[in-house]
Amino acid sequence: MKKRKYTAKEIIRELPQGEVLLSQGKLIADVCHDLCISEATCYKCRKSYGWMSMSQGKCLKKLEAENARLRI
Repeated sequence: MKKRKYTAKEIIRELPQGEVLLSQGKLIADVCHDLCISEATCYKCRKSYGWMSMSQGKCLKKLEAENARLRI
């Protein structure tokens, strides 16, 4: 079975829902099950994208593309 690759946009959209569920007292395992991700993915995404809004995610993507272009 092929693993699912989530985009930054999808991650930033789903993280607030997970945070709401956590604040309601659900366990991290239950939240991850509801979002259909593993616990490791959840912690990694919260660390990387937890502070971003959608507009900041767009800026990050533009900067990454520009950096990749400049490295060539």
